Amino acid sequence: MMPPEKPNDWTGKTWACFKGAQAADGEYLLFVDADVWLEEDGLVRLGSAVAHEGGVVSVQPYHQVRTFFEQFSAFFHIMLMSGIGAFTPLGDRMAPAGLFGQCLFCTRRDYFFAGGHEKVKGNVLENLSLGRVFREADLSMHLYGGRGTLNVRMYPDGLGALIDGWSKAFIDGAGASKRSMLVLGSCWISGCIIAAASLPTGMGCRTRLPLSVYGIYAAQTAWMLRRLGAFRLSTALLFPLHCLFFCATFLYSALRVHVFRTVRWKGRRVERPNGNTRRDI
Repeated sequence: MMPPEKPNDWTGKTWACFKGAQAADGEYLLFVDADVWLEEDGLVRLGSAVAHEGGVVSVQPYHQVRTFFEQFSAFFHIMLMSGIGAFTPLGDRMAPAGLFGQCLFCTRRDYFFAGGHEKVKGNVLENLSLGRVFREADLSMHLYGGRGTLNVRMYPDGLGALIDGWSKAFIDGAGASKRSMLVLGSCWISGCIIAAASLPTGMGCRTRLPLSVYGIYAAQTAWMLRRLGAFRLSTALLFPLHCLFFCATFLYSALRVHVFRTVRWKGRRVERPNGNTRRDI
């Protein structure tokens, strides 16, 4: 029997996830992307988290970075965490704005009670909208880092794929993020730029303040990246380079989305037409 054809108002991922959930008959539902792999005891850890926390558990996989150009994902990961309010000092006292798209684990009952992927069927970044869906259903959301549990390798096919992939993420990302977190993230990026720009002018001064500020930003970047992936120490030390790459890609994405209203991904166009509907074509 042939599977039903995907309706035009669904994205491929939301359709596949929802039909898979309907076909499953277990008590728990685990959604993971195709490029994600579990550690030997990863499934046990995920199950323990759901049993202990209740609600919805979402995990950001640990990024296995293996080539030089893959290091340029660094600031995108940091801003992703910032945008959805993940891993803040407030912990669970601050509800996240969304979930991680690469791993979602919950009970079957909670999934269909909230409406699942059917509620976000046309969204390119369905994980951000799913956060709102589960929140409206009064279900708790718990975000974790995947180090030691869940791994991913993102955009191994070259710098072009990396740019296209992260540009695609900006279609819905900014609109679904917490405004307060976007402001804080923008301030942090601005601070990175100021710290880098002031370093050359401060080298000849008696005060070591510019060098100290640069060191603080480098240390903070290294601390955050250690949790997110196998990034090199040199990536943190050269944070201005990665910050500028992030800003350039962000501007490129804004131009593609808001002027040309489309970005490219895996040989196809992801279009953003006028209005709120998103679709794959």
